[in-house]
Formats: sequence, structure tokens, C-alpha cells
Amino acid sequence: MIDVDVINNFIDEHKSNYKGKYRFHSCFQNGDHSYKIRYYMYDETFRQIDIYIDVSITETVDYHFSADLYDQEQLSIIVQFLKRLKRHLNAKSYLHYSLYSQTLHTFNSQVTVLEPLDYIHLLNFMKYHRGYNVQTMDEFYKFYIPCMELLIENRSYKQVIESIKMLLDVIVWEYEWEGYTKKYIDTEYHYHLYYIRRLMQLVYDHIDDFVKHAPIELYYCITKICEYERFAFAVMTNLGELIFDKPKLTILLFERLLKDYKLVKVGADNTNANLVVSMLYYIHINDYERYYETMIEVLRKVVVNCLSYANANLDYAIAEYILNREGYEIIFDLFSRDYNTFIFDVFPLESFSEEYQERIVEEMFKAIQFFSARMEDERFRLSSFEQCKNINRILLEYYKEDLF
Repeated sequence: MIDVDVINNFIDEHKSNYKGKYRFHSCFQNGDHSYKIRYYMYDETFRQIDIYIDVSITETVDYHFSADLYDQEQLSIIVQFLKRLKRHLNAKSYLHYSLYSQTLHTFNSQVTVLEPLDYIHLLNFMKYHRGYNVQTMDEFYKFYIPCMELLIENRSYKQVIESIKMLLDVIVWEYEWEGYTKKYIDTEYHYHLYYIRRLMQLVYDHIDDFVKHAPIELYYCITKICEYERFAFAVMTNLGELIFDKPKLTILLFERLLKDYKLVKVGADNTNANLVVSMLYYIHINDYERYYETMIEVLRKVVVNCLSYANANLDYAIAEYILNREGYEIIFDLFSRDYNTFIFDVFPLESFSEEYQERIVEEMFKAIQFFSARMEDERFRLSSFEQCKNINRILLEYYKEDLF
């Protein structure tokens, strides 16, 4: 049994404002008082670097790293891990740590009885040894989803939602790594996306029972998804079903959501507004003006992300979703507000019809006049120069056949 006082004392004695470079990857218990943990980082070329640590917690906290790191970095990792470990120390667990490997090889959802935390332990064990990738997630959900289905058949709704809640808590959602020229957005949830849709469908099929037996946990899961906007838009169909299927539930849900989240407003600073909750709410009350304003905010964020991240595939997919619903006019509406010509790096001219291409060229001529005049102000000189350079590049590419 791990002594939580030892953990608390270590954390208290090593408080620091230092922000470590390494992020948690996975861990598993391999002895009564010992753990194997794996942390990782990406360097400036987005190459993954792993570090493995053995931790023993008896009367003291002892640790050994697989490679030399600065003392501050080591302590940062150990303190992070101990805080994570504390969250689960008192949670129920059925499966002994010595049986992880055997259980994975012989798992039978019809006879294996596990607690929600046991699934997390198995997932972490798999991630530690195999990494998080498509194969690992496929193998995990191959037994996880049948177990959830069986629990639903047995009317163990609270246990199902507790398990999903715990799963959502351990996913590495989003983390930025700095590169030489762009950032890399670390999103483990890509590997969970298909399966979380299936879990949402399971919950939807029994929504009345989940509302009755586990309303607090259900609300937590919904808000967890809403807080990660990229992911939420990727599962928007399933999320909409959960929220809109039962009118009475919808009203109660939005009463709570409106207390917890800020909505997009026309003509306001919407930096802290939740775009997912805003979109769903304005659909609910049939307010197209503010719904459209929300789509503008989503598109603005998509443009920034596509220009900033080396891996912005999901952002491009969100943009395509918006354009299919709202049409290309929304791009011009955003451009008229921000006057950011880099929007046409994300949506190149060749992706527009000829009619729109001519309109963009007209806008470019207007914009170059605007930015040229703005360069007289020292405060805006550099940004205006960048915009002018970008306009020249766009126009040269558009007229290259005529020029050459």
C-alpha cells in the first residue's frame, strides 16, 4: 500500500515554478511500491524523444532515469507523476498489477469483471510498451467497447459513464511543441476519435437511463468534449444527438452550460467564448445571426491554426465543414473584418470558382492600397509590409501565365 503522506511530503518539499519540457506518456505498477513510467518530448524537428523512469515509493520517493537530465527536469517529472498517481490511489481496482500482460492475452468480456480504473491501467500498460498509435488503440477498444456494452445490458449505467469519464481524463488532448518555423499540435485523441463516436452512440441509445442514474458524470463527459473544440467539431453529429434528442433534457443542459461557459456575442471580444457551446445553443434557440457569428469565430481560429501548426489536418476538415454549410461568402465576411490576406494561404485561389477568384483579386488591389498607406504609421509598418509581400505573391501566382 502506497503511503500518500510520503507523496504529499515529497511534493511539498519540491515546489517549483519550473515548467518541464517532458510530458506524461504512460505508466504502470510493477511492484507493491514501484512503478515504471514513460515521459516524452518533441525536439525542434518534431522528433519524439522518450525517457523511462523507475520510481519506488516506500518511506521515501526514489527514482532512476534512463538518461541524464537536469535536476530541475527530473524533479518536475517526478512531481507531475506523483500528482497524477494521487488521483487514482483511492479508486477501486480489481486487477492485480502482475496480471496485466496475461489479461490482455486472455481477455474475455463475458467473464472478466473489471473496475473503471482497471481499463486505464491496461491502456497505460499497452501504451508504455507499444506507444500510442492506431494498432494500440484498436487492440484496447477491441475489448473495452464489448465490456461497456455488457455493462449496459446489466444496467450498470453509472459504472459505464464512470469508465468513460476516467478514459477522457487520461487522453492526451492537446499540447503544443515549438519547432524551427511552425508548431506541432500533439493530439492523441486522433487515435480515439472513431471509438469515442461509438461510445457516444452507446450512451445516446440509452440516454434516459444515463440521465437517471449518472447525470453528474454525463454532464462532465459532455463538457470535457466541448472544451476541446477541434475534437468536438469532429464528433459534432454525435454530440448534437446527445444534446438535442430529449427537449426537456436539452433545456436543463443549457441552463447549466450557460452558467459555466461564455457565449459568442456579435461585436464583442469573443476570446474566452466557448465556440462549441455557442454553436449548439444558437442552433437550439434558432438564432442564425449569432450562430453565423460563431462560425466566423471558428473560421478565424482555423486560419490561425492552419498557419501556425505543421499538422493542421483536423482544422482543414473543420473549415471544409463550415464552407459546405455556409458557402464561400463566409471567407469574404471574415476577410472584410480582419483584412488578413494570409487567409488565402489557407484557402488558395485555385480552390475557388473563377467568379470568386476575380473577386479576390479585386480585394487584393484594395488591400495593397490600404496597407501601403498604413505603412506610414510606425506601429503598423512591419505587419503592413508582411501583408503587402503576401499580396504581391498571391497576385504574381494568379497572373503568372500572363507574365511568363
